Amino acid sequence: MSEYFDINNFNNNKIVIQYIHNNINNVCTRLYKLPEKYVEEIKNFLQNNYNNMLNCIGYECLIVVFIKIIELIVSEQVIIYI
Repeated sequence: MSEYFDINNFNNNKIVIQYIHNNINNVCTRLYKLPEKYVEEIKNFLQNNYNNMLNCIGYECLIVVFIKIIELIVSEQVIIYI
């Protein structure tokens, strides 16, 4: 955490992510938030991408793909923080 951290970014019902080095294809997975309504979806998504993980596609990249799918449906529900 740093002086830029704001708990208010997480105190909502939105997806909260941070890109690694502003790369929109790589999201930081040490601190992110998915609303509870997406838990089953992300679980299914990751299970369906097991072979990608075996081929060294990282969790950080797969989360981005999942977020982009959700973003197409509810773009106002995604908060990107630095």
